[in-house]
Amino acid sequence: MRRVLAVASAGGHWEQLMLLRPALVAHDCLFVTTLAGLPERAQVQKFEIVRDCNADQKAAALVCAAQMAAILLRFRPHKIVTTGALPGLLALVLGKPAGAQGLWIDSVANVEELSAAGRLARRVAAQHMTQWPHVAEAEGSRFEGRVL
Repeated sequence: MRRVLAVASAGGHWEQLMLLRPALVAHDCLFVTTLAGLPERAQVQKFEIVRDCNADQKAAALVCAAQMAAILLRFRPHKIVTTGALPGLLALVLGKPAGAQGLWIDSVANVEELSAAGRLARRVAAQHMTQWPHVAEAEGSRFEGRVL
């Protein structure tokens, strides 16, 4: 059975990941998010919590990266699926050298262009998607529909 690491920051990123959950639960899936209580509310049994961070919070990003590295070493995923923000990007960056293939799904909230993390994710993700066809065309990403 394939091991899948599913990562999303709290809020809309997490909500979109939860909508993808039916496609993920057929695998050995570990969910990672940034807010305690979210997995329990969604009745997710197998999860980890990491420090929330963004590009302006260097110390928090380092803590999150260390936590993500520890999770990757323990879980050893074959695939990483993320609907974003910086913790998801960190998972892709840290998982790629270990052979994990990444899928980045940019948030539906990014209507005009890819998110900053999404632009960086193109460099490390095996597959990169946006939820808007005009953004996919302009940014060289894939559009396969919307999660929401």
